[in-house]
Amino acid sequence: MKHGRWIFGTGLALSTLLAGCAGLSIQPVAVRPIEAAQAAKLAAQSETFVLDVSDEDDYAAAHLPRAVSVPYRNIWSRMYDLPWDKNAAILVYDSGSGRALAAAYLLTDEGYNAVYVLSGGLASWKQAGLPVASGPEGSVSRL
Repeated sequence: MKHGRWIFGTGLALSTLLAGCAGLSIQPVAVRPIEAAQAAKLAAQSETFVLDVSDEDDYAAAHLPRAVSVPYRNIWSRMYDLPWDKNAAILVYDSGSGRALAAAYLLTDEGYNAVYVLSGGLASWKQAGLPVASGPEGSVSRL
């Protein structure tokens, strides 16, 4: 009987200790929504990876400068196009279909911990009067 109490007491103390420490050392990774003005500042930083998960046609019509096109349906097969550094800032957006949020959660599940989603997608970027590029990937033309 004493042995059972010792195990219970030790388990209770250990779980309390772990619960208390968990808040200090391990924080869950969250997808961070970001407004267009903040996204523009983030995208202007050369180390930020700008990821467009729209379809190819939407990307060709308009996209953020420096954006890499990885359509959401291809994201698993194109993981090699993403930064190797899991701490790299990644700005994800789409044409407004909701794929960006799904892609952002996928990225956090893969261990990326600085994932930002452009709130409102490309439409909010345009509405803020920010520059866009057009044409296929690698093109530098402007709308």
